[in-house]
Amino acid sequence: MNVIIRTVKKIHRDGFSRTFRAMYSHLYDLYFDWKNSTDTVSWISHEELIRENDIAKYSVHYQGCNAYLVKSILKKLKLPKNQTFIDMGCGKGKILLLANSYGFKQVKGIELSKKLCGIAKRNILSFESKTNSKSNISVEIEMLQPMNFSLKIVSYLCITLLME
Repeated sequence: MNVIIRTVKKIHRDGFSRTFRAMYSHLYDLYFDWKNSTDTVSWISHEELIRENDIAKYSVHYQGCNAYLVKSILKKLKLPKNQTFIDMGCGKGKILLLANSYGFKQVKGIELSKKLCGIAKRNILSFESKTNSKSNISVEIEMLQPMNFSLKIVSYLCITLLME
């Protein structure tokens, strides 16, 4: 019953069309995880990230990106596929999986959290198992220090943004 009340309130606040798009998007994310046996939808609190790594105090909670939106953006941008795609703050790796499916030559994820990095690596293995294919994804834990950040020059850099 609580879900119905929240939905009605959202319709009143945001309108039917926007509420429908949000619901569709969330269902798509749930389908993405079910189809690929991944865990990208569940949140990780800011406090939990700080307990693991003090530098996380400059971050926010983990919230997975919107898979439908990211797929649409990649499709519309028509980026060359012979490039390297980097996701800084890759979290649980959903954007990495989507970039791999798009067809980039190489996909790299950088994450500060060991916990999120571990989940991303498990998600990649699940994705490879479900799709019966080997991905071109690598995920690394990078302990960034002020003024001590270097990466190989790459063609595209994607900074993960939090989405509603």
